[in-house]
Amino acid sequence: MVTILFGILTINKQTNGQTPADAKKIMIDPMNAMGGTASKYFEDVQYIPLQTTKESLFGKIDQLLVTPSYFIILDKTTEAVLFFNKDGSYHHKISKFQFDKIFQVPNSTGPKRSIISSISINETGDKFYISSIFEPAVLYIYTFDGIRTGKINLPANTQDYYQLKNGYFICKQQRPYSANKLNNFKQFDISIYKDSITIPLSLFPVIPNQTALLDDLYGHIKYLNKGATDTTCLYSPDFSYHLYELGTTGISREFEVLLPKYLSIPQNFDTDSAYVGKRKEFLKDKSAITSFWEASITNNCLLLDIRIPNTQNNINRICLLYSLKTSRLIALDKIGADDKTSYLPVSGNTRSDLLLSAAGDLYYSFPSLTMFSSKEAMKDKKPAYSPTLENYFKTENRKSNPVLVRLKLKSTI
Repeated sequence: MVTILFGILTINKQTNGQTPADAKKIMIDPMNAMGGTASKYFEDVQYIPLQTTKESLFGKIDQLLVTPSYFIILDKTTEAVLFFNKDGSYHHKISKFQFDKIFQVPNSTGPKRSIISSISINETGDKFYISSIFEPAVLYIYTFDGIRTGKINLPANTQDYYQLKNGYFICKQQRPYSANKLNNFKQFDISIYKDSITIPLSLFPVIPNQTALLDDLYGHIKYLNKGATDTTCLYSPDFSYHLYELGTTGISREFEVLLPKYLSIPQNFDTDSAYVGKRKEFLKDKSAITSFWEASITNNCLLLDIRIPNTQNNINRICLLYSLKTSRLIALDKIGADDKTSYLPVSGNTRSDLLLSAAGDLYYSFPSLTMFSSKEAMKDKKPAYSPTLENYFKTENRKSNPVLVRLKLKSTI
């Protein structure tokens, strides 16, 4: 069913012949996922030390972008975008002082400083976008040299976005704070947006007196991530175990993840009016998976980042790989080091969150402290290091920049 409503092209979620009965059901028990050694699952493991100089030293990798020439890193601690060559050598940096007044704190009497919420590469791969916390629905376009060349206005109240290689944007709208504060919010979660003169396609209706609004949500880090192709992305809604692969015309594929009951929230928890205003209280002290923190598709596998609260008010972080071909479920944090990794870590508490998945490659990072500690702990194994790692251990130290790890998945997973 397609209708025009209040100037928005809307379509119900049963697009492209997709109905709930067509959703691929996937049974997942995170606690019983497989583990093993790195050689069993990875075709290649590459450690890429990021060169440490006075200019290139940074705090944390908040985002990683990969182009044919560069690793591009957003570090919110130093308010900078850093460019490293693919061998890890430092190329250049765009610091907060090179950004213009659009990133100044309003009415600030102090020095200029950038408040960057995210970066992304444009569809042609030769520029990048910067989103500010003050203007989340505006993308400022920059060259790799730090020159601002324009901007893109996304639909109002955009909270998250993903640009497809055909130039379309999939936009997740932030839900209104409460039913009394609807303002200019469109009553849909997703807009598929081409440009300012084209009517966006809207999906997933939001019913204010039933659906969880912002005052009742447990938001998660990334709603829109990589799909199976460069013209699709994967949408992970709040309070839902459904995943939707989206393209320019709507839903192309749907997955329903079936979790053990003890980890699950009630069915229709997001839309059942019986839970209005009560969702956070209901979840208090429960070790339930409320949604998928991040979800993407790579190498014919679903990659799921799951967060489970425990009774100590901490969060258990679990990263799972589910093969859509073999139904094999793998816990990435149960994969141990072996000779393929030179007995250096590929998992563990000190790893970063998943930074990127692309073309069957997974990217993480480890602090130099972890790398040097692992080297010392495993010296009895007499590991063979690559020339890059040999040089790293000779010239760097425990306080050096983090080390990227690129894990290339085997096609047989």
